[in-house]
Amino acid sequence: DDEIRRLAEQDDLTGLANRAVLRNRMQDALTLQQKTGGGGALILIDLDHFKDINDTLGHEAGDSVLITIAERLRGCINDGDVVARLGGDEFAVFLQEAPTEDVVDKVIERITVRLCDDVLVEGRQTAIGISAGAALYPRDGRTPGEVLKHADIALFEAKAAGRNTHVFFSPRHSAVRA
Repeated sequence: DDEIRRLAEQDDLTGLANRAVLRNRMQDALTLQQKTGGGGALILIDLDHFKDINDTLGHEAGDSVLITIAERLRGCINDGDVVARLGGDEFAVFLQEAPTEDVVDKVIERITVRLCDDVLVEGRQTAIGISAGAALYPRDGRTPGEVLKHADIALFEAKAAGRNTHVFFSPRHSAVRA
């Protein structure tokens, strides 16, 4: 039973929460926030040019990078927050107590500094860059699906801006992509 639960709730490679766990934790927090006020945030993180690592060094090296990034992300969050791997080189950080862009900005800066330290891959230092998109709740959505969609739009905007940056969701972004 424990093994089945683990397989259903965790990413196989990194041991992080998976998308289903992320959505469940977001739903619980959003329900609580609607009763108590306050707010939080979802940050989506994509490793810049990760495909190059897989293409030049192989998938084992890519897996090693993903495991290292997962460990570093775990060290960037508070108890009660969630780090999940959504697939490929995309990660999510759900902050239950992040009521303003300034608070989230500081967290993203901490994550960026930590993740962009060189990673040792097959005996050589490899630079990692990240793009991040963030959405705040309840401002940018009242359901996990809305918040996730808006963080994803912000991530798309960060990548379009040249990568190695972060963008907060704005309603004008969804108008551009509609």
